[in-house]
Order: sequence, then C-alpha cells, then structure tokens
Amino acid sequence: MKFSIFILQKNKDAFYVQAMEEYLKRLGKYCTIEIKYVKKEKQLGRIFEKEGKHFFVSSLGKSMESTAFADEISRWMIDGCSNICFYIGEFSKEHDFSEFSISSFHMAPELCATVLLEQIYRGFRIINRQPYHK
Repeated sequence: MKFSIFILQKNKDAFYVQAMEEYLKRLGKYCTIEIKYVKKEKQLGRIFEKEGKHFFVSSLGKSMESTAFADEISRWMIDGCSNICFYIGEFSKEHDFSEFSISSFHMAPELCATVLLEQIYRGFRIINRQPYHK
C-alpha cells in the first residue's frame, strides 16, 4: 500500500519537516509513504488521473475516529487499493474527489500533514493490535 501526501506550499518549515520525518520512519514498517511539496497545482500534472483513492484534506470534509480510520485503511487493503493520495492546501475543487477531515480546525498545511501522518500511524497500530502509546 502506498500513501502520497501532496502539500501545496512554497516553503518548508524545519519544525514540521522534523516531525513528519519521525512519522515517516515509524510508518516504514507498515506501508510506503511519501510527502511531496508542490509550489503550484499544475505541477501535479496527471497525478489526479492515477488509479486509487484521492482525498482533499479540509476542515469541512468527513471526519472519523481513529478506529474507524483504521477500519477504512483495512478495507482499502482488502479491496486491493494500493494508491492513496491526500492533497493538503488550497487546491482547486475542479476534481471530484472526496473531502477528508482530520479536524474541524483550520490548520497550516504542514501541521495538517503532520497530524494526518500521526493518524495513519495510529491506524496501522490499531490494525496490528499494537499499543499506540509507549
């Protein structure tokens, strides 16, 4: 299973980069995951046309509890969905993708990506019946 998180933002904040790298390291044993920064939406080219699940992350979309999100990840694995893309930032809404919410609060794109990574990690810990907190 491969997750891709696209962040529409020009500059990286070292604080969030460090936090995201920690979750990427932890997630390495469960899935393939990558963070890609894009400065302009058109840099994504045909990525929107790739097979898989595509979600715009917003404060308005469907939100769910951690166990429900873990169940959703499990369903994606069972259904053979190997490509999951999340788009964070001010992307145009011309594509008919589902909105996904990790919080009703509006967050900076990198903070949102960090929280999303944490939730993906938590989901895999739940799926594997492993404790989340050490």
